[in-house]
Amino acid sequence: MIILNYAAAVLDFLEKYNGAVTAAATIFIAAFTIVLALVTGRQARLSREAIDLARSEIAATHRPKLRVRNVVLENPLRAGLRRWYVFEPGQCVQGHLYVGNVGDSAATITSSHCRVFWTKEPLPMERPYENESGNDFLGGTTLAAGGSDHRKL
Repeated sequence: MIILNYAAAVLDFLEKYNGAVTAAATIFIAAFTIVLALVTGRQARLSREAIDLARSEIAATHRPKLRVRNVVLENPLRAGLRRWYVFEPGQCVQGHLYVGNVGDSAATITSSHCRVFWTKEPLPMERPYENESGNDFLGGTTLAAGGSDHRKL
């Protein structure tokens, strides 16, 4: 009997204050929607960060690896030298350089440098080309995983 009286009182209240109850429910739903939008935005930001972290890890573990596979010097006799077996100081050396990507992802070459050093001395501890700008003989090239390229020197 108490439950029926309570239910009847609630129904009377709802009928009497119908507009106020609807307004209060609408305000509650609006507040809940705002909280839900904020939480969803934060979740989206965290998901983007997780995806970026996964991309970084994949890039770090599946890096491209470039290898110089072959250096071919053209026969100096064809260049008009007297002796075919000796390069002369100051001579322009010509040939081809083959570079291959043996890594797991594509390699974008942003800078490169190729130079022939003429010396009878041991190689120095400091690289002689350290402060030079690259001549970019392969600059701007993209090598797919397993791909290769060759350029004339």
